[in-house]
This record gives sequence, structure tokens and C-alpha cells, in this order.
Amino acid sequence: MPDTRPFLELDHAQERKHGQAAAGDAFLCTKLEKGERLVCVLADGLGSGVKASVLANLTCTMAARYMAGHADVVRAARTIMETLPVCRERRIAYSTFTMLEVGRRGETRVVEYDNPPFVLLRGGEVAEVAREEIPMKAADGRDVRLRQAAFSVQPGDRLVLFSDGVSQAGLGARAMPFGWGMEGVQAFLAAAVRERPGISARQLSRTVVQRAL
Repeated sequence: MPDTRPFLELDHAQERKHGQAAAGDAFLCTKLEKGERLVCVLADGLGSGVKASVLANLTCTMAARYMAGHADVVRAARTIMETLPVCRERRIAYSTFTMLEVGRRGETRVVEYDNPPFVLLRGGEVAEVAREEIPMKAADGRDVRLRQAAFSVQPGDRLVLFSDGVSQAGLGARAMPFGWGMEGVQAFLAAAVRERPGISARQLSRTVVQRAL
């Protein structure tokens, strides 16, 4: 008999900053346990170009490895922050990240550090998701907070992760001095899914990036 279980469709899109040879964001996704578990990480490195790319890719690699091994979230985040190379100019090692884990039955966990909140679309509308805040100390002594959410996705749901390159698009422009903003991004995503309920993950991710541009 054919397999009628729900499946996970995933894709991503990004653009380099004008004049840069590499993108400052990185995305890594790994299927584990014969495809029964999906682990993804989105990271945004400090600055732009090659330096930011190195920080983002290092963060993605470490975070994905820790999540694959079911590591403690706070300990993993602290290790990532302490391991990143320090920027000579700003004297800090910094990369934001969003860690996503989805099981075959839809059980989902998202852990965020300084990235814009993920968006869950259900039935063409933005769905509210409860988040727990976890206080911790950064390597330089700053008080920071992780956000953690645990919930179940349903067939037809869309889960969208993005860096501040999307939410802050247009920052300083006369039409939107404070950038696109979370409300603008959410409204755009909901309208895109309502207009094209069958839009693929590839098409949706590219549509968002093109709009940000």
C-alpha cells in the first residue's frame, strides 16, 4: 500500500549583500533516524560578507550537531557563544541562530537566539505559539535570553524562519523608515498562502526574499 503519512517539504532562499562575495546568513538541514527526525539551523553572523559567513556556518554546524545528539539547549547555546572566534574590531563573537527540530508525528521544537520570531501559518492565517524565555549569561557577561517553543504541526501548516535581513528590509527608506517589520512580513506571508494555498516551500521562500529585496 502507498505511504499516506504526511511529509515535510523544506527549502530556503538567500541573497548576498551588494558588493559581498558571500552571504552573512547560513542554513543547514539534516535528516536523522532514517528520515524520522529533521533538524535545521538558521544562523546570522556578525557583520557581513566572508567574516559573517564563517561565523554563521560555524554556528550552524555546531548547533545541528548538538541538536542531533539531544544536548541540553542552554548548555549548547553557551558553548556556541564561547566557541565562536572574536571579531578584532568589535571585540565580540556573535551570531544569532534559530534551531528547529521536527519529528515524523509533527512534534516540533524551536529555539531562538536574537533572530526574528518564526512564523507559523495555519489555514492561511498567522497562528500564535507560546514561547518560553530562558535567561542565561553570554560569554562576555551580558544577560541574554533564549526563546523556546514546543508544539505540534498539522498537515498544511507552514513554518517560516528568517533573519533580520528580511524583517529590517527597507530600513531607513522614506516609505518605511523602520523597515518591513514583523507585522509586514506576517501579513505578506499570510496573503501569499491564501492566494496560492498550494505554493511550494521553494516558491514561498523565494517570494519572501524577492519582496525583501
